Amino acid sequence: MQQSASQYPSLPANASLFTRMRVGVASIRVLMRNPAEPVYGMLFQDALDGGMLTDMARGFANVPAGRRLLEQRPELCRGHVDFEALAKLPSGTLGREFARFYEGDTGVQPIFTLPREMSDGQYLGKRMRESHDLHHLLTGYGTDMMGEMELQAFQLGNLGTPTSLFAVLAGWSNEQVTVPRREYLWRIRAAYQRGRGSPEMASILWEDHWATPLEQLRARFFASRAA
Repeated sequence: MQQSASQYPSLPANASLFTRMRVGVASIRVLMRNPAEPVYGMLFQDALDGGMLTDMARGFANVPAGRRLLEQRPELCRGHVDFEALAKLPSGTLGREFARFYEGDTGVQPIFTLPREMSDGQYLGKRMRESHDLHHLLTGYGTDMMGEMELQAFQLGNLGTPTSLFAVLAGWSNEQVTVPRREYLWRIRAAYQRGRGSPEMASILWEDHWATPLEQLRARFFASRAA
């Protein structure tokens, strides 16, 4: 039986810092095994990013792109994207390559996020989770654990999200990250600097760019990767 939104676990109102950290630690242990897990993705973000996302939403209300995003609240989660239509776009466009991302036997599926009443800040958290795979595609970071950590480092540099810092620190001791420690630190630093050098990505309506060549978007919105 499918749960209603009120039945999902949630962070207590006015949770203390200790409670937030405890929930954050428990959540990331699950997410390190399954980054797309919807319940713990929500809890992790609420616990650590809640205040930052609320402030970000206030700022977005004062700029056209951010205000449009909050007014329209588009969704990129499973069931809200017409992948059949995207698959018919020309090869190399964002929409076609996004549809191709889920083809074959990769095991990667479009993300599912929980239905619930949301503040503007919580919507931005949902939007960031739903954009996760799209950002893999746009940045070129892989979907293995090292690629996940690079994307988190990029997001940390780009948006300053506490969840990303938490994830990168946890990645240091994650057995699924198989590169040497020195290489891990170099790649994390490079991704962080790339995020800092790229335009803020949270307010971009990628839905406006389905028919745009992917390489054109990379050149426009993302700093080059370190050699």
